[in-house]
Amino acid sequence: MSEQLSSRQQQQPPLHTAHMTVEPYARQALAAGRYREAIKHYRTLAQTEPESTWAEGLAAAYRGRALELAAKGMPREALAIWENREWRCPGALPEPEQIRLLLELDEAEAAQAAYIRMCEAGATEPLSRARPHLAACYLAAPERLAELDPEDPVRADGDTALAALAAYCTGQDEVAAQHLRTIPYRSPYRDFVTVLKALMIEPEQQLSAERLLEGVDDSSPFAPLAEAARLARLPDPELLPALTRVDEPLRRFATALRGWSTQRYELWRELFRPEAPQPDADLPAVLADWRSELGEQWSRRQRIRLAFQEVAVHGRALVLPEEADEFEQALLQAWCTECFQADDYTAVLAAWQAVIAALRADAEPVPGDQNALRIAAIQRRLASELGLLHTPLAAEAENALAESVTLDPDHLPGHRLLIQRHRDCGRIAQARRSVDQALARWPEDRSLLQEALELALHGEDFEGAADFARRILERDPINRRARTVLHDALLSRARSACAEGNPEAAHTALAQAETWADSAAAQAQLERLRTVVDATHGSGTKAHRWRARTLTDGRTLGHALALATEAELAGQPAATVLVQSGLNPPKRIDRQQLRDLCEWIHEVAAEASGVLDRALGPFAPALRRAVRIRTLDLDDYAAVCEALRAAGQEELRGHFAREALRHRLEDPLFTVHNLEARYANEEAGRPTSRELDQLRRAFRQARRSDDKRTAHRAGVLIKRLIPDPEHGA
Repeated sequence: MSEQLSSRQQQQPPLHTAHMTVEPYARQALAAGRYREAIKHYRTLAQTEPESTWAEGLAAAYRGRALELAAKGMPREALAIWENREWRCPGALPEPEQIRLLLELDEAEAAQAAYIRMCEAGATEPLSRARPHLAACYLAAPERLAELDPEDPVRADGDTALAALAAYCTGQDEVAAQHLRTIPYRSPYRDFVTVLKALMIEPEQQLSAERLLEGVDDSSPFAPLAEAARLARLPDPELLPALTRVDEPLRRFATALRGWSTQRYELWRELFRPEAPQPDADLPAVLADWRSELGEQWSRRQRIRLAFQEVAVHGRALVLPEEADEFEQALLQAWCTECFQADDYTAVLAAWQAVIAALRADAEPVPGDQNALRIAAIQRRLASELGLLHTPLAAEAENALAESVTLDPDHLPGHRLLIQRHRDCGRIAQARRSVDQALARWPEDRSLLQEALELALHGEDFEGAADFARRILERDPINRRARTVLHDALLSRARSACAEGNPEAAHTALAQAETWADSAAAQAQLERLRTVVDATHGSGTKAHRWRARTLTDGRTLGHALALATEAELAGQPAATVLVQSGLNPPKRIDRQQLRDLCEWIHEVAAEASGVLDRALGPFAPALRRAVRIRTLDLDDYAAVCEALRAAGQEELRGHFAREALRHRLEDPLFTVHNLEARYANEEAGRPTSRELDQLRRAFRQARRSDDKRTAHRAGVLIKRLIPDPEHGA
C-alpha cells in the first residue's frame, strides 16, 4: 500500500520532477491567495524556465503578499516585499499601492522615483490611481516632489490647489473658488476640490455640504480631510461627543477648521476625556478654573449658556447670573421665550427686539462692527429660522431683514434672503436694486448674475439681460440655463409682438434671440416664427423661404405642422399662415407622410399641447381620408392612434382604432384605443354591457401577453367606466 500523503505534501511537487510540474502548483497557489507558497514555486521556475513563463505570476504573487502584510499592520515588512519584487521582477512596474505605502512611511523620494517610472512606461490606469496619493503629499510638502515634470498633473494642478488653499485660509473664499474652477474634473486633486468647496458653503446650507462630502470615497487619500470637514460643520451639541469617536490627529484638525484655540481644545479634553471617560464634571467649577485661560468674555458667555441649560434641560427656575449685563439678561430671556413660547410670535419678536435694543443702548452700531453683526444675525434669524415672514408680523420681520443687509453687508446669504423676499412679494424693482447692491460686492457670483438675468427678463430689459447672460457665460461657458432662459424670453417677446400686430418689434426680438440659439432646433424655431411674422404682417415672398428649406429633407408635412403650431403660439390662425407660406397640407396623403406627421405630432405635443388641437385643424381632412390608405399595417395604426391620443384628437383616433379592429378582431390595444376615444368625456354617456365585456377581455389578454402598458390603460378605463358599487351608479 502506498503511504498516505499529508495535505502539505500533496501541495508540493516531488523533488525529482519539480522543474517539470511546478508551474500548475504555482498558478493554483496564486489563485487561492497562498502568496508565500506561490512565490516559492515561481522562484523555482525562474531557475530553469524562460522569463515569459514565471515573471508575471511572480510579480502578482509578490504584490499579493505585500498587500496582505500591509493589511495586517506590518508596513515595513510589506515594503520589503515590494523591494524584493523590484529585484526579482525587473520588468514589473511599480504599483499605486506601493507608492501609497512609501508615502505613508515618509519615503517620498522613493515614491517619486517609482511614479516617474510609471510615467515613462505610460501606464494610464495605475497612474490615475497613484496620482491622488502624490497630490496629497504635494499639498503638504511640495518641495519633496520637486523632480516631477512641471506639466505633470500632480505639480500643475497642485500649484493651483495650493493657491486655493492659501486663499481659503486667509478668508478669501471667492478667490479660492476661482482657483478651484480652473482645476480639471479628472484632476488628482478632485477630492480636495470637493472638500474645499464643502468648507466654503455657508452653515445654513448644511445639506449641500453633506452631499458634496459624500462624493469622497473612503479609500481616497483625502478621506480624512473630508471627515474632518464633516465634523467641523456639525453644531456644537453634535460635535462635542463626536470628537470622542475619532483619533487625536483628526480631532485636532477638525477643531482647527472649526476655529478652536489650543486652550479650548484642552478644555474639551478635560470635560470629555476621550481616553478615560469620567462622570459629568462640575461645570461651574470648570468655568472658574479656565476663566484666566480663555478670558473673561468667554467665561461670561458660557455662564449665560449654563443658566439657560438649567432652565431648558433640567426644568429649574431661571436664575440670572449676578454679573450679567443688560444684553446678557435680554439674551437669556429671549432664549427662554423661544423655548417655551415658540408659537407666540409676538412674544418671540418682542424678546429679540429687547436684545437688539440692549445692543444699541450704548451707541448706534456701525456697519461691520461686532454689535452690528450680532444685530444682523438676530434679524436674519427672525426672518428665516423663526419664520416670521409667514406670520402677521411679516412687515416687521421684513424691515429687520432689510436693515441686516446694511449692518452686515458682507453676508451674501442675507442679500439672497432679501432678494427672494422681494421676488415672492412681486416687488421686481426692489429686487433688482437689491441684486445690483449685492453684485457691487460680489461681481463674480454666478447665482447673483443668474438672478439679475431673470429679473431683467421679467422687466423686459432684454439688453440688460443679454449683458448678464454674457457675464455668466464668460465665467461658466457650459451654462445652458442662462442661454436658454434668454433665448426663450426673446422668443416669447417676438410672439407677443406678432400677436399685437407689431412686426418690427417681433423681428428685433428674433434678431436678438438668434445670438443665443445654440442648436439647429433653436435656429429652426426662430425661422418658423420669422415665417409666421412675414406671412401675417409682411411679404408672402419671404414667407415662402421656409417652404424652400423644408423641401430638402422630404418631410414637408411635418414642417407644416410645426409652422402651424408656431402660428397658433403667436396668436395667428394656422390655416392663413400655411396658405401664405405655400405649405397648405394636401387633401390626400400617403403612408409615409402619415407616419412622418405622427412623429411631429408627438414632438409638438410635448412642447405646445395647449395649441396643438387648433394647429391640427388644417390637417383634419387629410387625416380623415388617411383611414382608407390600403397599405397601412397594424404597426401603422398603432403609431397613428398613439399620436392622436397625445394630441387629444379623440374622434380621429376612434376612426383609426375601429379600422384596425376590422383587420384584427378584439385586439387589446385597439379595443382600448376605441373605447378610450369614445368615452373620453362625461358627455359620451355610459358604455354598453357588450363594450364592457370587450374591455375586460382586452385587459385579461393584455396581461397574458405581458403587454403592461395596454393592461394598465385598460385597468384605468375599467375603473372609470364601471361605477363603484359602494357609491351607486
